[in-house]
Amino acid sequence: RVLPAADMVPGWAAAVLGPQGAEAVANGGIVEAGWIIERRPGVQGVAGAADDGWVRLLDQAGRMIAAGEMVPGGLVQPRIVLR
Repeated sequence: RVLPAADMVPGWAAAVLGPQGAEAVANGGIVEAGWIIERRPGVQGVAGAADDGWVRLLDQAGRMIAAGEMVPGGLVQPRIVLR
C-alpha cells in the first residue's frame, strides 16, 4: 500500500496554503502567515508527535507539497519540497 506523504508524519501540524503560498513553496520561498488559509493540529499520541516547529505544508486539495519549519515572525520556511 502506498501512503500519501502527509500520512508519514501525522503528528506534525499542517498548514493549508492558498495559491500564493503554494507558489512560494515551489520556489523555496518563505511562506507568509497570510498565505495560510487553514491550520490543522497534528495527531496526538503517534510517533513523531511533537511541537518541534516542523509542519506539513499542504495544497488546497490536501496534498503535502513540502515539510517546513516555523521561523520567527509566524513564517514557515520550506525545508523539503516534494513538488
